[in-house]
Amino acid sequence: MVAVGCDLNGAHYENGEAFQPSPLYKCTCIAGAIGCTPAFIQKPAGLSSSDLMLDNKPAGLRSGQSPKNKQDTTYMSAYRKPRWDRKNNCLVQTTPWSPCSKSCGLGISTRVENNNSKCEMRKDRRLCLLRPCDQSLLMGVKITVGKTCQPKVQAKKAEKLILSSCTSTKKFRPTYCGVCTDQRCCVPNKSRVIKVNFTCKGGSSTQWKMQWITSCVCQRKCSDPGDMFSDLWLL
Repeated sequence: MVAVGCDLNGAHYENGEAFQPSPLYKCTCIAGAIGCTPAFIQKPAGLSSSDLMLDNKPAGLRSGQSPKNKQDTTYMSAYRKPRWDRKNNCLVQTTPWSPCSKSCGLGISTRVENNNSKCEMRKDRRLCLLRPCDQSLLMGVKITVGKTCQPKVQAKKAEKLILSSCTSTKKFRPTYCGVCTDQRCCVPNKSRVIKVNFTCKGGSSTQWKMQWITSCVCQRKCSDPGDMFSDLWLL
């Protein structure tokens, strides 16, 4: 039997090799699967709360330094005891959902989690729909006088979703992220996950998770989907 290695972000790791792709966690390649554990350090006796907060900041933000753009900076939450799944003997971890793969039309958003019986880091995916590619809806959006953005817009009527050769069994009237006149982009800041059933040509059917947007925020950080491992959270 030949041991299977792991590939992550263009790098190859041998079976059994330990590596640290982020300051937030350490990982090990095991038979083609990647397992990760947090790299945090619990507060030792005598260490003040301010010292603990300093240690949790990225290296570039220590010693009183200020981020270049505070709006785009995200800090890890204060230390809390991670959830331990006793049944599966697993420290449950998950990454945030990645940005939608498409700026208009149905796209894909992914994350990695190990909330399964084998405690393996696996890719999870969901559909996402930031806005329609038909610009007629957005062109008709009226921005309030004195404002430069309309964060969200709701579809005029409920319609079925089309995914390749499949059509949703129900009609939906989604909320879309709106438009700005000052080069900012609007992205979801509150959403939930729903399940959508599709029927396909030939009579087959499939079910997908989907991001259901409830509100959006407009910001200057407009980037394409990045590394799904860029931030690791404990459930």
